[in-house]
Amino acid sequence: MEDQSKNRERRNSFRFKMVYPVIYTRFDDQGRKFDQKPSRSTDMSLGGVRLQSNFRVDSGEVLDITMALQSPLVEPQDRLLTFMGKVTYLIRSQDQDIELGVSIQEIEDRERTKLGRFIQRIVVSDFEHDKVTISMGQIVCPNCGEQIMSVAKLKKVVAAYRGFKDQCICGQRYEGEPYLSDAMVLSFPDKQIELLC
Repeated sequence: MEDQSKNRERRNSFRFKMVYPVIYTRFDDQGRKFDQKPSRSTDMSLGGVRLQSNFRVDSGEVLDITMALQSPLVEPQDRLLTFMGKVTYLIRSQDQDIELGVSIQEIEDRERTKLGRFIQRIVVSDFEHDKVTISMGQIVCPNCGEQIMSVAKLKKVVAAYRGFKDQCICGQRYEGEPYLSDAMVLSFPDKQIELLC
């Protein structure tokens, strides 16, 4: 029961498309570190990270993760983020890359605070995310700069109605729809934002 509520909590936290270098370390049967490999993040949230790698890893395996948050939103002393994560799924692509979902299992309070502060700064700062600006947790019309919808409301509307069409007060049309199994897309005539949830 506890695992189900933790999984639900992780699924309900917003994931942002972020590409950063990551090193993960594997452990042997005696719990000793033995294999360190480079990879990169494709998205992240307070609950975990999605990685792409060229190296073998097993589902259910626990990894020691170190991420380099190379962003102007991060203070220099906060740029390395470390935690223990469990591989929750693996997807192998045709080009032999492996996509793996890693849920955070153990994280020190300082690291959790660092991650939370980083994600909060993304949401509340003016941050160009896939060519559409998010400002103070609101999605901003690329035509006139007015706030048109909060990120949280977009998530609820897309989940409830499986898509919608609307327009800004300036007449700029936009629409939202589900994308794959765990993402949604808000589309403008020449710009698009993809949010993973």
